[in-house]
Amino acid sequence: MFDTSSDVLSQYKGKIPKRPSVFDIGKYNRVVNLDKFGNVEKFKTSLEQKLTQYLMKKPYDFKIVITNEDFGFYNAFIDEWDGAAPTELIMVYGVDEHGEIQWNKLETFAQNDSNQKLVADFTTKHMGDKDKISEQLILEDMDFILQNYHAVSNDEQRFVDLQKTASKMPVNITLVISVVLQVLLIVFLSRQW
Repeated sequence: MFDTSSDVLSQYKGKIPKRPSVFDIGKYNRVVNLDKFGNVEKFKTSLEQKLTQYLMKKPYDFKIVITNEDFGFYNAFIDEWDGAAPTELIMVYGVDEHGEIQWNKLETFAQNDSNQKLVADFTTKHMGDKDKISEQLILEDMDFILQNYHAVSNDEQRFVDLQKTASKMPVNITLVISVVLQVLLIVFLSRQW
C-alpha cells in the first residue's frame, strides 16, 4: 500500500508492534515504547495520563511511537499500520541510547498542502538540535502539530485522492478512435470484395 520495499519490510519484521488496542472502556495505550534503553519508562505512565486528559478536549487521537531503530523503521511501520486513521496523528521518534532524538516523523490521514508542510516542518524540528526525548518535548510537539494541523472532511479527502489518480480520458479516447478505425477498415474491406 505504501510502496515500502520488501527488503525494508523484512528487515523490520517482528519489530513493528500492533496498533494500540483498547484495554479498558475508552482508554488506549497511546505511547508505544520500543526504547530498549529506558529513556521513556520514566515518563510513559505520566504521559499516558496527560494524553488521555488532553485528548478528551481534542477531536484527534495521537499515537506516540519511540524506537531505537533507524529511519527505515518508519517506512515499514507505516506500511504495517496502513498509515494513520482519519482522526489519528502518529508521532514517531527514533532515539539513541541516551534518549537523543536522531529522527522524527509525523503521519496524518489528511493529505493536503498545509499538512504536507506540517509533516516536513515536524521532520526537521529536532534535526541537529541534540534534543532528548521527554514528556515536555512530546507535549510541546503536540501543541505545535495542533496549531498547524488542518483536518479535512471525508469528501475533501476523496477529492485529494482523486487528484492523485491518473486520468482515464486519454485511454478512453484511444479506445474509441481504435474502434472507429477498425469499423471503417471492415467497411472498406467488405466493399472491396
